Amino acid sequence: MKPALFRQAYQQVMVFDGSPEYINIPAKLGWDERKIQIIPARHRYETVAAIYEDRVETIEVVRERTELRAIPATYYQTQRNVKTQAAHSRWKPDCIGSLTECIEYVPDKYRTLMIQGINIPARIEQVRIPAKTIQIPRKVLVRAGRGTGKPLAAQYITVRLQHVDKPWEIRTSQRPSRYERVSINKLIHPSQIVETAVVCEKSLSPTLITRLQQALRQQHIKLPISRQWDQNTRRALLAFQQQHALPTGGITLETLRKLELL
Repeated sequence: MKPALFRQAYQQVMVFDGSPEYINIPAKLGWDERKIQIIPARHRYETVAAIYEDRVETIEVVRERTELRAIPATYYQTQRNVKTQAAHSRWKPDCIGSLTECIEYVPDKYRTLMIQGINIPARIEQVRIPAKTIQIPRKVLVRAGRGTGKPLAAQYITVRLQHVDKPWEIRTSQRPSRYERVSINKLIHPSQIVETAVVCEKSLSPTLITRLQQALRQQHIKLPISRQWDQNTRRALLAFQQQHALPTGGITLETLRKLELL
């Protein structure tokens, strides 16, 4: 059996979806003061009474205005399975039985990542800020009276009026996407059942077995020199073939060449 050939590669997977980001800089507000007369000046001693009219005056203390306000994006979280290795068939490790006994199916392998995606993008909305008013009762002179003495001064009330010193502002930036680097085993070619020439095990001489065992030991595989085609030698040969992606299932000519025995 010729094993599947994989090559290590890397895949960039987006785990956070970037988007524009808006920052609200609210308007800077200030205050002015305004005096409003609520009682007019009058004579201290009236011989002819003045005539007044009671009124309620509506004063706008905050003007109506419109602003743009940023609404941040909302995100959802989900899982994504990234395939790291494709399904394939392989020769079971340490299996020295027949073809049907030693071939096993290896399913796809995955890695699970947490992904953040945009549910509702960031946006800018127009907001109306309504005016605010107060009501002040006051007396308005309709007809002046007559009198003597030092006049009584008019009475006033002080009202604070809001104004905009610096208008609102929206600053824009870009929240970058984030990626995770995932290691994957990319399938170059699948495993194959191939017909190839192999050395007949029954024809192995002690000399050839010894040379084979010595060659395997030179490849840093632990193996005693037994001069016999035993289970230890079979497992050592299989381990060497699997390490070097060589066809398994017997002593192939390709294996002998790799061991420099041909």
